[in-house]
Formats: sequence, C-alpha cells, structure tokens
Amino acid sequence: MKKELREFKVYWIEYFSKKLKSFPDDFLGDFQVRTLKMPSKNLLPGNIFFGKFEITDSDSVVHFKVDDRYEYKYIIYASRNKPDEILIPVNQNDIKQTVIEYENFIRSILKEMKSRYQAKFNTLVNFNGLATGILKFYNIQLF
Repeated sequence: MKKELREFKVYWIEYFSKKLKSFPDDFLGDFQVRTLKMPSKNLLPGNIFFGKFEITDSDSVVHFKVDDRYEYKYIIYASRNKPDEILIPVNQNDIKQTVIEYENFIRSILKEMKSRYQAKFNTLVNFNGLATGILKFYNIQLF
C-alpha cells in the first residue's frame, strides 16, 4: 500500500505540473488593471484588525492591509512565485471573479484527485494529508 500511495502522489505531482496555470495571468479577463509592487516573498494571511485584512510574510512583517477579502486572497495567491510586481484589476468585482475562477480551477483538480483516490484505495483515509502535501509542494494556498 505504501508503494501505491507513493506512486499515486508522484502521478498527481506530475499531473499538477502539467495542468497548473499561472495566477493571476492565466485568469485575468479583459479587465482594467493596475500594477502592484510585491516584496518578492511568499505572502501569508495575517490578522484582521478593524475590518482590514493583513498580508504578512513568514517573519510576520505586514506588507499589505486591504479592505476586501477577495483582494486579500488575490495578493496572497499571486505571491506564489515571489514576483516583484503583479497586475491586479482595478474593479473589486473583477478581482472577485478572478479569485473565484482560480479557486474553482484548483478545487476541480482536487475533486478529480479525490475521486481517483477513492476509486483506487476504496477509502479517503490519508487523502487530506496527501492533497495538502501536493499543494504545499507547489506553494498553493486555498482558504
């Protein structure tokens, strides 16, 4: 069973590498955008103070404070490859649409992986840990 789990994990790591799209570039519609300077670090969800969402790095340094949770997610998702700058839609509804499309894309891959895992192993024991490990391998956060 360990060998089968390892082979399953390797298969899905390779599958992700072929299917994975770049956020936000592959999800931006024909929106008016602005450029946002980034710290070239992986960004993480921080605290929420007085309705502001903090976006921090692994040292807990706050890099951004935003009012909207979709903008919060957008900036964190876009930091996956540690860019110097990103394009972000000016309109909040466009930000929301872009984030939802990305989350649906990732969740569709996870749903397919879960279905195949269930079919192969006839259980979902250890699936969450496996899926989390693959997402971490590609520095993908979903929340």
